[in-house]
Amino acid sequence: MKKEDKKQPETSGGPNLWMLVTIVIGIAFIGLLAVYLTNPPSPEKTPVVPIATCSATMTDYINTNLVQPGTKVTLLSTAEKNGLYEVITSYQGNNITVFTSKDCHLLFLEYVDITAPTPTTTTPTPTPTIVKSEKPTVDLYVMAFCPYGVQAENSMKPVVDLLGNKADIHVRFIASVRGSDLASVSSLHGINEGTEDVRQLCIMKKYPAKFWEYLMATNQKCYPVYSNSSALDACWSTAAADLGINTTEIAACVNDGEGLTLLKSDESLVQKNGVTGSPTLFINGIRYSGARTPEGFKQAICNAFVTAPAVCSVALNSTTTPASGSCV
Repeated sequence: MKKEDKKQPETSGGPNLWMLVTIVIGIAFIGLLAVYLTNPPSPEKTPVVPIATCSATMTDYINTNLVQPGTKVTLLSTAEKNGLYEVITSYQGNNITVFTSKDCHLLFLEYVDITAPTPTTTTPTPTPTIVKSEKPTVDLYVMAFCPYGVQAENSMKPVVDLLGNKADIHVRFIASVRGSDLASVSSLHGINEGTEDVRQLCIMKKYPAKFWEYLMATNQKCYPVYSNSSALDACWSTAAADLGINTTEIAACVNDGEGLTLLKSDESLVQKNGVTGSPTLFINGIRYSGARTPEGFKQAICNAFVTAPAVCSVALNSTTTPASGSCV
């Protein structure tokens, strides 16, 4: 009997990027990363390239040489990690992480810490028991400008539209308040993120019916320019005004201490629940670890009802799974 060949999975729009990258560069770099980490090149002979320049170079290289013609990856974020640059890109709905040497000469699919202990078999963590209630409480902890948090918010929006006030769905913010003004807010992506955390809390309190629409507008238009203070200020003001939100009222809430009090309340919840990464989702106090899709979120919340409402039978999008990473 002839053995049936198994097809390799593909993403919509073309071959899987991991397959393409592996074919083109995987074999060429096998073993090279271990050599690099144990015997890195001398800084005098190989000057370090600035991270922004290197990430742009590597993104251009991938687009020119490694992906299907007519498609592109987009740069999401960069960071230094264990003597390398970590470059996170998005391609056809999936986040792809690659690593480069700091001289921007070498590109790696992944790195292995050869000094780490050999992994041992561990007992699987038991699945938390679902806690049911008449009206589930849902808390989505994020950082305003974390790419993974933004993805989770975008996935939660169809669930909010579907369930309405049948569930209490809240966005909470991960930040530290070390004083009595905005300058004392510590957030992973800088003061602009801390300010937007406070701003969104003010809008959530004063314009609850418009909060999610504002959130979607800022995720789409303002998140890409968050590091530019003047562009961000113009962007959020326009987004708020378009929705009939009084920007003067919100600015006062942000700057007069009211918004800071709201952020301190979220900080207490973050500490109480041991939240360390954006996004983190709790449903009736139980941490969620499933797919970050509208359908995944909907099913988990609907399972937390004592009696699920009829709208829970409506299927939401589950075909594109956002990346499972987090900002910590």
